[in-house]
Amino acid sequence: GTQRTARRFGPQLIRRMSLFGEVYSADEALRLSLVDKVVDKGGGLAAAEELAAVVAGRSATATELAKMLINAAEGEERERVLDALAARIAAGSDDLRAGLAAFREKGRRSGD
Repeated sequence: GTQRTARRFGPQLIRRMSLFGEVYSADEALRLSLVDKVVDKGGGLAAAEELAAVVAGRSATATELAKMLINAAEGEERERVLDALAARIAAGSDDLRAGLAAFREKGRRSGD
């Protein structure tokens, strides 16, 4: 987590947090882009549920792919992201369906 955090927020900020134990107020965290939204005290759960409802209302595949692409752009797990994208593309291809159908048909014939 520390390496990813340093890449995302800059090593100096993370150094100050981890080595010196600096803690930031909500407004400071927002200014430093450690968080992307600040809500009133007691409003965290409602804000999280609202955000979750927005995500849940979107295409799961599109959301997953967007997350993968963002992670790849940040240099995180590039190989895994590329493998997953290739698998997604292949899984929806006509070539895969034709290959599986041919494999199943071949299996039926050999059992005669």
